[in-house]
Amino acid sequence: MLREYRGPVVLDADALNAFAGEAEQLGALIGERQALLTPHPAEFGRLHGAHINDVLARRFEIGVELATRTRATVLLKGVPTVISNAAGERLVSCAGTPVLAAAGSGDLLSGIAGTLIAQIGDARIAGACAAWVHGRAAEIAGRGHVRGVTFANVDLGLRRVWYEPLPALGPVLADLPAVGER
Repeated sequence: MLREYRGPVVLDADALNAFAGEAEQLGALIGERQALLTPHPAEFGRLHGAHINDVLARRFEIGVELATRTRATVLLKGVPTVISNAAGERLVSCAGTPVLAAAGSGDLLSGIAGTLIAQIGDARIAGACAAWVHGRAAEIAGRGHVRGVTFANVDLGLRRVWYEPLPALGPVLADLPAVGER
């Protein structure tokens, strides 16, 4: 599919696992198009050839390495979610709750990101906005609940997020400087 279709793409789950240990091959197929990879730490580790503990310990810088190898923007899921590109730019979203670890949650994130990347044509901004909206929907879904929040609740929360005023800092909470900068 990546050989035939040349438009923007969002790749998650098995689309990433199919390239385990072969990030450069994926990068060759991505080429110059706008692309967003949305791995959780284990998927990231398989694709990048890194142990999950290394991925977690280096959450804020390791995404740039994979982005460079694949020519894609990388959205490393988790709280915080870190969005990195090959130019070394990183954005961070701290929105979200453990509810997002549920099955189907990544599919919702990919759908939001795919919609945004198709509309704005910028994988980095689409990924950052999608991460914040997705995380905020989980926060809304979890209001007043200690447990028992489901994917369906997050989906309902998503509808409410679009009508909330943006926080003072916007949907991206931090733009990290390069490692070593002050």
